[in-house]
Amino acid sequence: MRYASTLVAVKNMDISKRFYRDVSGLQVTADFGANVTLEGGVILQTMDAGQSFTRTGQVFLPNIFGELYFEKEDVDSFRGRLKSFDIQYVRELLVHR
Repeated sequence: MRYASTLVAVKNMDISKRFYRDVSGLQVTADFGANVTLEGGVILQTMDAGQSFTRTGQVFLPNIFGELYFEKEDVDSFRGRLKSFDIQYVRELLVHR
């Protein structure tokens, strides 16, 4: 077995693709409409599409915790760049040594 990707459930595919492209620089490598693969092994899937894979037919975003981890050499310039986007933060950007 090998790790293949991380799936992120999204409400709006167009907004999500634009966010990951503009903020993180991840480009789309495959676009199947409700399922989109980005560089680095990140997959976006609409909540509607994801519902068919659950036993309950529902996707509960507030109850799921996850984190995508990125590294950036010049974090201060990236922090400044983030200010140009309308982003709701769970917590402020952290720098780990």
